Amino acid sequence: MTTDPHGEPLPWQQVPIAECGEPLERVIPGDRLLVDPIYRRLGYPEALDRVFLRTGVIDRLRAAAQALPDGFAIQVWDGWRPVSLQSRLYNDYKAELVDSSSLDGAELEDLVAKFVSMPSSDPTHPSPHLTGGAVDLTLTDLTGTPLDMGSSFDELTERSYTDYYGTTSDNSHTIFRERREMLLAVMHGVGFTNFESEWWHFDYGDQFWAEAMSRSAVYGKVSPV
Repeated sequence: MTTDPHGEPLPWQQVPIAECGEPLERVIPGDRLLVDPIYRRLGYPEALDRVFLRTGVIDRLRAAAQALPDGFAIQVWDGWRPVSLQSRLYNDYKAELVDSSSLDGAELEDLVAKFVSMPSSDPTHPSPHLTGGAVDLTLTDLTGTPLDMGSSFDELTERSYTDYYGTTSDNSHTIFRERREMLLAVMHGVGFTNFESEWWHFDYGDQFWAEAMSRSAVYGKVSPV
């Protein structure tokens, strides 16, 4: 079992998986649900040019998009992710954090884990994106133009924490707090959980979700057909 830097299994890795057999499907744009396969656009050769998610996740995303106030839409950036891409992202982000901090060893690994999961194809604890239950997304207007959410996608700073702007008294940041709260509310409303250090990352059915919901996961390792 993959363990944390201190040699102990992470709590989410110990959650049992009762695979429900729900298939992956390509996410088709429509009804205020947009798609932009961001890692392919950014030039990652391991990335797919389409986004795949479990069918139940797609249904919930469509419900969340319809629950938004008029004038807003959800744009899906990433869903199912091969281990090869997870490994590339993990290594790239780790190298970036090495360059930007003085950390090493367990402290460095702890920081990396706040922003990206260690790659794993182990069926007892697959990387969340390998299950088709993890999704990265943002808000846009109805033309598909992404809204400023207060940090860049995959930004490795505290600004990426979902509640970073929650306690600020600076009125210039109010819009970021309101947009994140709007996104969080509609996603929670249809059953997703949020990864607290990434405002754009949500889970349903995987072990991250199951740990937060105190139940078994229903999505394990899966591949597109």
